Amino acid sequence: MSCGVLIVVMELVVQSIYGVEKNLITIEVMKNTILLAGASGSVGFEAFQELMRRRDQYHIRILNLDSKYERRLFQQYQDHVEIIWGNLCNLSDVRQAVRGVDTVIHTAAVIPPLADHDPDLAWQVNLGGTRNLVRAIKESSPASQLVYTSSISVYGDRVENPHIRVGEALRPSLGDE
Repeated sequence: MSCGVLIVVMELVVQSIYGVEKNLITIEVMKNTILLAGASGSVGFEAFQELMRRRDQYHIRILNLDSKYERRLFQQYQDHVEIIWGNLCNLSDVRQAVRGVDTVIHTAAVIPPLADHDPDLAWQVNLGGTRNLVRAIKESSPASQLVYTSSISVYGDRVENPHIRVGEALRPSLGDE
């Protein structure tokens, strides 16, 4: 199964004067291909579960880091999902994942507390990885849609005032940008 085309082979029993009993007919059904980047995170896994509930409508591809945790997490879905084990910061991995997709849902990010402890990693993934995704989409799937999710972190430290109003200024901390 590639490029969103699902080949369905249906066997029809045909009785005719020619004595034909079986005839194989191949039907191509177009399914939109959706790439989900960051499917193992909180928002990403919720999006993944929703896509799995609708897997009859979409060809699902995910781009995730290759780790023991993620391999265990997605092991049960291997027969239903195309998994690209790669890194958002590696342009060749991203190009492979984006090729032929109709929609990209980008949920991958480094968030606090890791972003606070390793702001360089946060910049590499959150900015560099997003740039790679946009670049790869422009190069190989320019007609595809990009859905970018964000987080409360763009509003900065919310310990004292956790309530956010529409139009409130964005004040991310250094590690959250």
